[in-house]
Amino acid sequence: MWFICADMPKIHPQIQLTIEQEAALKQIVSKHTAPHRQVRRAQIILYRNAGISQEETARSLGINRPVVGKWEKRFREGGIDGLEERKRSGRPSEISPEIVNEIITKATCPPPGRTQWSSRSMAKAVGVSAFTVQKIWRANDIQPHITPIEVNGNIESEYFEKTAELGALTVK
Repeated sequence: MWFICADMPKIHPQIQLTIEQEAALKQIVSKHTAPHRQVRRAQIILYRNAGISQEETARSLGINRPVVGKWEKRFREGGIDGLEERKRSGRPSEISPEIVNEIITKATCPPPGRTQWSSRSMAKAVGVSAFTVQKIWRANDIQPHITPIEVNGNIESEYFEKTAELGALTVK
């Protein structure tokens, strides 16, 4: 007679990767610029492909077993694409594209009587919070504290080309 004990671990089948999938996951793990969470997810799948149990995978990576199960399930359902971030629910942005463009455009030239914009002064001028200004600057790689370099009295044209491009960008 067979008895199932609550303390008995569930047996989860090993993941079988194709050669291409394994190579792609190993590339993610070895890439030094890959986001940590992406590397961790790839490691989970590679451990499970090697036949290591969910419990041992979790212990080796310093995470909880349900996390291993979650990413294993997502991989089985969607392959490597299943390991990507899903769009999260939440309140949509209330910042209009016009305000975003205004912030980006104003960042290209300092306010009257000052050498550069601060996030607070920009926020006050546009009518949004300083955090909103910082978020837009960060998303568009704007750094008003970095001024263009003068060479023989002329400001480099690359600066103006970049600022012109930034005027067309918007936050997603």
